[in-house]
Amino acid sequence: MPLLRLDAISRRALTRRLLDRVTLEVAEGECLALLGAEGSGRASLLRVIAGLEEPDEGRILLDGRDITRLPARRRPIAHVFQHDPLFGHATVFDTVAAALPEAGDGDGPTGARVHGLLGLVGLAADAGSMPAMLPAGKRRRLTLARALASGPRLLLVGAGFGHADPDRPAPRRWLRDVQCRLGLTMVVVAQAAEGAMALADRVAVLVEGRVAQIGTPAALTRSPANAAVARLVGAPAPVVAGAEGGLWLPAEALEVVAPGLGMPARVLGATMLGATVRLDLELLADGRQLEAEVPSFGIGGALSPGSIIGLRVREGGLRGGAMVN
Repeated sequence: MPLLRLDAISRRALTRRLLDRVTLEVAEGECLALLGAEGSGRASLLRVIAGLEEPDEGRILLDGRDITRLPARRRPIAHVFQHDPLFGHATVFDTVAAALPEAGDGDGPTGARVHGLLGLVGLAADAGSMPAMLPAGKRRRLTLARALASGPRLLLVGAGFGHADPDRPAPRRWLRDVQCRLGLTMVVVAQAAEGAMALADRVAVLVEGRVAQIGTPAALTRSPANAAVARLVGAPAPVVAGAEGGLWLPAEALEVVAPGLGMPARVLGATMLGATVRLDLELLADGRQLEAEVPSFGIGGALSPGSIIGLRVREGGLRGGAMVN
């Protein structure tokens, strides 16, 4: 049984759908990254899991228990966001101690627990400091120590938490190390593919509030479900895509030829992307518009708007291709 299961979670804001029937599972001890463009629903999904927002539809199960309507304070879930407030009047030690489930002072089990957490995040020498006097990187690590103090079953990490920290030159690797040492289950919002791929066991790619694809970093890079996923994960862009779905291929699988030698299409626009060119095309056969990406080498001025080209799949180009909706 997965530790966390989201079952058809939907959330709306006025006329806009922020989340659209999101279904996914997170295994115990796993790190799942949420990757998507701005407005894709990553932050909304994290807040729904945390209990800071309620879904309009669907269920959230934690350890098999339905927590969909459970208040955030009663969920065994901790979260760290980029702008979490810190107690201005308390020391670093007291900030973490205040988050412990049991009461106590600076001695005995409580003190040992706090010092252990501060040592884990590299703040042992700052126990007597005031949070406001810490640099930004250390303040972020303090919010993590405070979140871990409650002994959560699940840790949620918002966008921006892994920003540059002079004392932690590889913040993603360090966060992963903390997770492994504690056996944590973690859901992280990733701002870029590099962060998601370096940190996560699996990555859920969100596009317009939906899970477009979920899989290991290697699987997503090798076989992106569509062009949107390919761009987000930095895979070789696929590319033939119709408005109602189509066949997705790596860019190197296609070539531009004379109209009589391939599928004839009118060029509506062309965007140079270094080694490839992204084309907006209209098929002459049925007027359907699609997008294609092809190698830029040797195509010259054949891709000016209004020109007619042919598209042909190279021999072997269909390997790994998949029909998508």
